[in-house]
Amino acid sequence: WIPQLPSFEELRRWIVKARRQLGWTQVRLAHAARISRSSLAKLESGVYKNYGVIEAVVSVLRQEIIKRRAGEKILTTTAEEVMASPVMTVKANETLSEVWKKMHDTAFSQFPVESGRKIVGSVTERGINMAIQEHRDKAGKMRAEEIMEDPFPIVPASTPLPLIIQLLQRYQAVLVSKRGKIAGIITNTDIGKVFTLRRREFE
Repeated sequence: WIPQLPSFEELRRWIVKARRQLGWTQVRLAHAARISRSSLAKLESGVYKNYGVIEAVVSVLRQEIIKRRAGEKILTTTAEEVMASPVMTVKANETLSEVWKKMHDTAFSQFPVESGRKIVGSVTERGINMAIQEHRDKAGKMRAEEIMEDPFPIVPASTPLPLIIQLLQRYQAVLVSKRGKIAGIITNTDIGKVFTLRRREFE
């Protein structure tokens, strides 16, 4: 049994319908597919029958549809679905040498700073580098609490992803709270992973 391939007419109709649903002009689609606008116009009208051109146009439209569907899915994704858990913290009295070793061992570039089971600040790779530049050899013996910055913002587990993305434009990480406890952490790396995953779901 040989599967029936779409006819030229079916592909032509799909291209016209998909382009209009996306709100794209012929000029925009032609530019994205790297063909002339006149070639696309002839293809859509049924005058021009070149399967190489059709393949290029269909590929561009398909990728845009996948991207938009993934974007719609992301709008309903929550912090709990994206967060990394458990959250690794450092103690306020840990030395920068100890914190730096944790960063090296875990490949994390930031940690929440904890004191008495409370998050009191944050320490970042950037902050440690600044301390090294300023204090030189003495930096390694300094405590995390001496260079820590403001705590990362804490959001409920049900927070939608678009709000998380906005926060990550200002902070290096966002902490996620569930039932009154810190349940996870989200960084730009986690956002990148979820975008990749959502795109694959529609491919």
